[in-house]
Amino acid sequence: MQYFKLNLDDFKRVFEFGTNYYIDPTKNTTGRTTGEPRGLGAVLDAFTLGKLTEIGIEKILTEFNSNKKYILDFDIKGNNEVRDEPDIVEIVENSTLREPQVFIEIKNTSENDRWIGLTEE
Repeated sequence: MQYFKLNLDDFKRVFEFGTNYYIDPTKNTTGRTTGEPRGLGAVLDAFTLGKLTEIGIEKILTEFNSNKKYILDFDIKGNNEVRDEPDIVEIVENSTLREPQVFIEIKNTSENDRWIGLTEE
């Protein structure tokens, strides 16, 4: 089994994303289930594992397709904008920027997950 290591820059990238999300005045930082305001720690907790998983998948894809660079979505956007966008938003192939040909949404699963479902789309 081959392992892909995350580095300090990967963690900094995720921390910056979560911090920018938290300080963005247009973002609602209340909890989805409680409606209570979330602090920076809770916002980071909500995004960190998912974004690190995206970076890990980016590293795996790059390892197997070294002529391509995969661009992840780290922009702060409204919930309606993010809903219909893939996690890999652009690809650089042979020095040319292009849109992906396949819609890829990256999700983290753990050993304790009981099921995984696909949406109709």
